[in-house]
Formats: sequence, C-alpha cells, structure tokens
Amino acid sequence: RYMAGRSGVLYRGRVVETGSSDQIFAGPNHPYTQMLLAASSNEGRTMAQAAIEASPDASLDNALAGCAFAGRCPLADDACRKAQPVAREVEAGHVIACWKRAG
Repeated sequence: RYMAGRSGVLYRGRVVETGSSDQIFAGPNHPYTQMLLAASSNEGRTMAQAAIEASPDASLDNALAGCAFAGRCPLADDACRKAQPVAREVEAGHVIACWKRAG
C-alpha cells in the first residue's frame, strides 16, 4: 500500500483496474481486485477461495474472446464472455475494464 502513488491490477496479462493506490485499496471496483484484496485478509481468504471453487470453467480457451476474468467472475454473463470490456473511468483517475461495474 505504501510503495507507489498509483497502482494497476492485471489478470491474465490484461489490465483490469488502475488508479491511485488509495482508490484501489479503499474502493476496488473490479471483481478480481475485490477478490484479490479479500484474499489478503484471514476472513477474506475463505470468501475468495469459495468463489474460486464455485466458479465455472476458467480455462484460457474461454477467456480469449471476452473478459479474461469471465470464467471466475460471479457477475459474468454472455456479454462478458463475447467481448473484452472497454476501460472506463469510474472517478477521476480510477479506471476499470468491466462491463458490469463501469456502466
């Protein structure tokens, strides 16, 4: 949290969220960022692990056309699997690539 003024989160080589470190840690918007940060806490590990175990197939084949995180995302639908999300600014300097969170 204290190593940079800005942070970026990647999933399978794709940028899913960028912003100031304060924005990312205090208000993560992308589902992957939320799970990643939850996994860093003891109670969050259980939640993140349960989400991963309950997720549908997350093979690379299914991620090529659409969102890279669609195979593990609890919010994903057919639109997420068909097209890569466009990066959108959710607040000044805070950008996410998610069809469900940046609409």
